[in-house]
Amino acid sequence: MGGQHLMTAPISNDLRERVVGAIEAGESCRSVAARFGIAVSSAVKWSQRYRANGSVAPGKMGGHRKRVLEPHRAFIVERIKQTPHLSLHGLKDELAARGVKVSHDTVWHFLRREGLRFKKRMARPSARGLFLMATIGLHQRIRRVGGSRRQDGDPHAPGLIKLTASTRHLLNQASKTSA
Repeated sequence: MGGQHLMTAPISNDLRERVVGAIEAGESCRSVAARFGIAVSSAVKWSQRYRANGSVAPGKMGGHRKRVLEPHRAFIVERIKQTPHLSLHGLKDELAARGVKVSHDTVWHFLRREGLRFKKRMARPSARGLFLMATIGLHQRIRRVGGSRRQDGDPHAPGLIKLTASTRHLLNQASKTSA
């Protein structure tokens, strides 16, 4: 069945009534369960249900949960129109600020079911953006040889610069991209 668990049908009311009748007559839950071939927990639950509401009938099974985000559909659609680059997590956080606490998965399923689009990840930077990031990376990776131990004592004067292998790689990538 591919990991799916099928729910069995509830046990007949006739058997439930006989089990509860035996327990009400003074027999222990364990012995009644063994005699009728059911789990002890079932005997206990049925007798509790009978004492609580006078019936051994099973509760409602199955059904579908109400969709949590349905009442907020207008807000979600408006937010996506206003901010097309809004991420899934951003939308989830905005809903949480409105008091609607849902999981990332719930938001994703709602958007997919409604056919709404949303931003999945950041757009890739342009060639110029890559060059600027490489330049910033270069400035962060440059190491000064000698540093503040310069002979003239000026720690802010330009000194010898040594490029690390990763910095040379960034410069090569940036020059290929910008060319």
